[in-house]
Amino acid sequence: MADKNQDQVIKELCEKDPRYTLDAYIFVNDALDFAQRMGLASMKEAFGENDGEQSDHISGGDLCRLAVSYAVALYGMLAKPVLAKFGIRTTDDIGNIVYNLIDEGFVDQSPEDSRSDFNDVFDLGEELEKHFKFQYEKKLRKEKEEED
Repeated sequence: MADKNQDQVIKELCEKDPRYTLDAYIFVNDALDFAQRMGLASMKEAFGENDGEQSDHISGGDLCRLAVSYAVALYGMLAKPVLAKFGIRTTDDIGNIVYNLIDEGFVDQSPEDSRSDFNDVFDLGEELEKHFKFQYEKKLRKEKEEED
């Protein structure tokens, strides 16, 4: 985040928009920081989504996908209830938080960005659950192979 006192401004944002907790803003800001440090091309490659584009611009959809992976890495199987406790239940919520941060000057907006980039990108709860369903099915296959 920029020059302003981060903690104070986020506390003010929580008062202005009580749908989201302090932790929600910290989570989304940290996900953005992580994406910027990692570089978008590297991030897409790590998630098997590299389309050959070399831009480090993070679209709404890119951030939402990253937020899912970031939440799973941080909170594991509790990612869905933890994010819900923060007030983050949909990709729209991620967008609302990003645009609240933009309005305060903490996040830059490019001309092609729009709040609608976050609208119904995917079902956030389903995406969070998919990570563990896949891992569970993989574990079951491995156990079955070991039995045979």
